[in-house]
Amino acid sequence: MIQSLTAGTLLTALMAGCGGGGPAMSGPISSSGAPGAGVAGAPGGVTVAPWVGHFVGTVTIGGSTLFGDALLATDGGLRLYVGGPYSDSGALQIARPETSEQLIGTLTKNSSQASGNGVVIGQQCAGSVPSHYCGQAAPASFEFTGSAATGHSSRIAGQIQVVTSAGAEAWSVDLAQWPVDALATPPIGQYKELLAEFAAPGDVVINVDAAGALFFQSAHSGCVGNGAFDMQRDDSGGGLALTLTIESCSDAFAYLNGVYDGLASGTPSSVWDYDLLLRVWLSRRTGSGAPAALTLLAEPL
Repeated sequence: MIQSLTAGTLLTALMAGCGGGGPAMSGPISSSGAPGAGVAGAPGGVTVAPWVGHFVGTVTIGGSTLFGDALLATDGGLRLYVGGPYSDSGALQIARPETSEQLIGTLTKNSSQASGNGVVIGQQCAGSVPSHYCGQAAPASFEFTGSAATGHSSRIAGQIQVVTSAGAEAWSVDLAQWPVDALATPPIGQYKELLAEFAAPGDVVINVDAAGALFFQSAHSGCVGNGAFDMQRDDSGGGLALTLTIESCSDAFAYLNGVYDGLASGTPSSVWDYDLLLRVWLSRRTGSGAPAALTLLAEPL
């Protein structure tokens, strides 16, 4: 069950670091969980750069409307997780879908438009129905338009063109900016992993210490993870950099062994909630094995 916090409890947790057993997530946060909070032009909200932050919505591929969850970093880095069927309910997709993908790219941006290039990598490739993106880094290019409407969340809309071994695909993207729960310091504490394929239900606890070191192990997959947050990087809404080494994965999960780089952010479970979940987007470093990607979602213990 997702842990919910009152506004007062959240503020206390942010100010007290790891006190009380909860995670320490600091940086700019919205003053309201309602849509539009923390968005440029929204009454009472903080000003957020239109091409930086956490964006959630839909990605339409071949007539299927899927869950999309993106992080845009201040240096132009883009991470987009594409999950299962989604109705744009304003809540995160918590359940693990049958297949998923991740887009890793870089944006060139101006005030209202952005374009760029990247790759799409399949996730959950140990499953019985692996994504057709598994085992490849499919080239992708994209064109987005951004808008910030008063009283509503900023939006990103546009197209992604992906070239796979099976042919070209066109993705349609419509994402809304969420309240900003930036990680300006490591998210100190313990978290139960909910989404990553190496974790069975309740199987993996992620530990993050005051130095930014991260550790987990899974009895289900055998995977052991050791990583570190970049203590020098504060993206003010664009995420913290993270490096992770995964070892000892067994059988079908062995393809996950390697060194990963990525971004992490704090996020509420919906645009109306005040809880804090840990979201991580990772992709295997070039030279550390065949293309692989992981998206994590963890709730504090």
